Amino acid sequence: MTKKDLYKEATKDMIVGLEEIERSINMQVEDKRTHRKKKYRMSRVAAAIIVGMLTVSTVSVSAYALHHWSNGMKGRFQVSSSDTASLEKTGVADFPDEKKETKSVTKNGVTVSVVQTLVDNYYAYIAFQVKGYQIGKKETPTFDHMKCTLDGKMVSTCSSFYDGLSNDGNGNVIMGDGSALSTGKDISLVNSYVQKDGTLEYHILMYTDGTRGYFSNKTVNIKLSDLGIYGKKEEVKVEKKGTWSFAWKLSGSSASKVKKVNATLGNTGVVVSECEVSPISLRAVIDTSNKKKGTMSKDVDYPPITGVKLKDGTVLTCIIGGGIEEHDKDGRREAIFATSRIIDVDEVESFLFDKSSRNDGEEYTEDNFYEVPINQ
Repeated sequence: MTKKDLYKEATKDMIVGLEEIERSINMQVEDKRTHRKKKYRMSRVAAAIIVGMLTVSTVSVSAYALHHWSNGMKGRFQVSSSDTASLEKTGVADFPDEKKETKSVTKNGVTVSVVQTLVDNYYAYIAFQVKGYQIGKKETPTFDHMKCTLDGKMVSTCSSFYDGLSNDGNGNVIMGDGSALSTGKDISLVNSYVQKDGTLEYHILMYTDGTRGYFSNKTVNIKLSDLGIYGKKEEVKVEKKGTWSFAWKLSGSSASKVKKVNATLGNTGVVVSECEVSPISLRAVIDTSNKKKGTMSKDVDYPPITGVKLKDGTVLTCIIGGGIEEHDKDGRREAIFATSRIIDVDEVESFLFDKSSRNDGEEYTEDNFYEVPINQ
């Protein structure tokens, strides 16, 4: 056995993981900014994963690979083991608790910690570990109140406990840890909120206001209050009273790729004029002023963004999570969506827009999309 193999064996309990996506039915959405004309959307399965693996040399390990990635982040976002260290180094991934930027808070026997963040130009994703609170197999945990500010100003968010679900990059729901999906008697999916170590994870997605670099180096203040479970009528049954408060300065990555384009989406008359990809978000500027009647559903302004095609031919679909859309009277739309995948901005070949839906059991193919190249 080589030194590399010995190291892997000694640390295999730290290398857990695959992916997860919270279904939007479990998301709590809060929009505090109504003075601007925006629409906030959630996808059928919201947002995304990182597999945190340790990068190993023959003698030592990269300092950036020594962090313990949260199980929820490994479940929500998907990235190769070779990219994990670079995500830490560039500042996309950060670990406030390990860096002593935050302290764990214990109230009423429950300890909450800020374990990991993912921040790019437009979105910030925060994972909290909740220790000391037990729930039943069919119970859904929640905090009754959550308040989030950025440099003292309210910020729009959605939040939920990590439930163990993900998608396969082709629109199919899977278990984040790679196990088989479990269904109840009513064929509904059985969520898995409890981690193997008995802890829970609470995730918050913070929305941009449309400004590039919106979160970087700003102080976030989060208060979580009154922990409990949802009742039959979605009311919260509080079982652990208390407020868990945290404040620290966010790091982040400014990496993005912006491409001016002039692409008409099929026969719809809709024109895409600009595309931008950041590590956990996609942005597009779209002109609907010449949209042709009868080419789309009445309630659709333009074919929605669904994913990307990579240079190696990989197609990632249905990876769009929460997002915002600004529009004006002239038909201009600017859409910015969080993604359920960590994206290498240099590897994106094209943006994909939905052309047609698929039938149950069918795989998405390129015939289902309008493709807008951004690498020409």
